[in-house]
Amino acid sequence: MRNRVKRLLREIMREIIKEIEGGFDIVLACKEGIKDIGFSELRERVGELIHRAANRGELRLSPDNRYRGNR
Repeated sequence: MRNRVKRLLREIMREIIKEIEGGFDIVLACKEGIKDIGFSELRERVGELIHRAANRGELRLSPDNRYRGNR
């Protein structure tokens, strides 16, 4: 199950990472319940976390092409 979650997160981040300006490290710490979440919901939640971090100034999204996720 852990490998499945890692593969899902890797695929989601491959899409999102293009939209983040360089110079930032992103660490995702997962809780036990993540194994019960589907790909679409997980992508939406990660997108929300990225947006919250950008809104707080903890990272910068590329100005020309901001990640929108499933919003």
